[in-house]
Amino acid sequence: MAKTHGTAKENCSHTCEETKHTLIQSSITSMGYSERTLSNILDFYISHAMCKTCANERKVTEYGWRGSTSKTEGYPALLNAILDAANIYNTEDQINFTVIYGERMEKTLCEMGFLYQDGKKYVFSTDICTSHPRIVLLGEYSLSYDENNIEYASIIDKETEVRCLFRHIRNALAHSIVYEYGDMLLLVDKNERSETITACILIRKQSLEEWIYIVDKHHRFYTQEQVQKAAENRAEELAGVI
Repeated sequence: MAKTHGTAKENCSHTCEETKHTLIQSSITSMGYSERTLSNILDFYISHAMCKTCANERKVTEYGWRGSTSKTEGYPALLNAILDAANIYNTEDQINFTVIYGERMEKTLCEMGFLYQDGKKYVFSTDICTSHPRIVLLGEYSLSYDENNIEYASIIDKETEVRCLFRHIRNALAHSIVYEYGDMLLLVDKNERSETITACILIRKQSLEEWIYIVDKHHRFYTQEQVQKAAENRAEELAGVI
């Protein structure tokens, strides 16, 4: 299997002309969320995270989605709704969301502006473009062999991209590897043993709240009042009121 730290994934690069800003390491509890919103974030992303590493995991079906590949009600539809709300789009020329199945992904993180190369070392960069949300994740995989004894990556437990995303968010929040600049938030997940980065998730702070209501589309666990408030905040922000 080709090692992903040798060559960046095709079309995964960020070369905009926007001014770079210095991220400040912070805590999710000090980012200005209301007490109620913070409680929801901790409950949704940590206590009942939609990933197998959470003892009290909530299944996607509990939120009203299908645990299938349905493009209208399954995992692909949910992923599209999440990324659309965060203004993260993939085109033929530019990839802003990707899951990599390989041993490491430093080269791709470097191309996406999250790392820089110092000699033979890759160093985490806190000076990045914060204007364009983007996500790079390392997916769980195991090595398998075909009939010709050639190695290839096999996704562990058929982990979907959505579950992969929420697994990394849970880890980043639980270990408090969180950075901020203005209204932007960077969540970083690391391999506990090697300290290599396994995820960089750059999104608006508001997206972390909005995603809760997108997933819980029938408001089974989160009330309509909360959904409406998030929508109003979003509308005001887009209008330049706040």
